[in-house]
Amino acid sequence: VVLKGVPTKVALFVMSLPFCDAVYCQVFPKECTETFQEGHVRGIAFFGGVPRRISYDNTKTAISKIIDSRDRELIQEFKRLKGYYLFESHFCLVRRPNEKGHVERLLEYARSNFLVPVPECDSLEELNGKLEEVCRQDQDRTPSRKKATIKHQLEEDQKAMLAAPSTMSP
Repeated sequence: VVLKGVPTKVALFVMSLPFCDAVYCQVFPKECTETFQEGHVRGIAFFGGVPRRISYDNTKTAISKIIDSRDRELIQEFKRLKGYYLFESHFCLVRRPNEKGHVERLLEYARSNFLVPVPECDSLEELNGKLEEVCRQDQDRTPSRKKATIKHQLEEDQKAMLAAPSTMSP
């Protein structure tokens, strides 16, 4: 991105819901535990609920060690995030791209549709506001294999989601 006229590398956080194809993305100065958690907080607020299960690639912001094909040693901060929101985590098998196709497709969709041409703005907050708005506008789209808009399908997804806690932050 270009911040105040200076090309700047940022980390992109993308959360998507496979049933309805809704996507949420935000940029952060770097990829770290704090931004990973903040991305979840913002994404859950954006979607209006907590997915019962969230799938992940084997990111170091969530796991410290791969034990076997499905078992992971989670970092304490990720355990705390899961404990707060009460979702189940699912980690993709190592070197199995077929398991993360949805995530990869929507990540590329977000990049090519929301970040091309390269956005220019004065702050990450300004850019994140614009990204949230384009993610919301994208919900008016009807994906080719669906019969209803993303917004309509998201309403169905929300019925199955857990309520987000509202009294404290993770």
